[in-house]
Amino acid sequence: MFYNTIKNILIISLFLLLEGCSVVKEISIPYKQDIKQGNVINIEQQNMLKIGMTKKQVLSILGTPLLKNIYQPEQWNYIQYSKTNKGKKNILQFTVFFKNDKLIKWSGDEFPKQREYKIDIIKRITIDQKE
Repeated sequence: MFYNTIKNILIISLFLLLEGCSVVKEISIPYKQDIKQGNVINIEQQNMLKIGMTKKQVLSILGTPLLKNIYQPEQWNYIQYSKTNKGKKNILQFTVFFKNDKLIKWSGDEFPKQREYKIDIIKRITIDQKE
């Protein structure tokens, strides 16, 4: 009787120990935060651009470019890099071109709307507050 009780306790303990090992694998995966780097530009800012604007006006709308090439000072590059915690990468590029300090053209990807940025920020704040 005594040995059966000890045997049952050992079997249950062994079962719980092995079951706990499978849970540890899921818990031991570290949290990876979403990464956003570079220029934060939205479609509303892109739509404000007009041919003939000065560099100073473009700078006030889009902010400081991420890349200013010393060999091509008439070209400013705005780049946004993002990576989700699942590993999905996204790179958005936007370039403005000047001639004689006046905007002559721009090209590149269409950035998200300002509202989408705000929703993303609100989601992150809500998640942080729950933890």
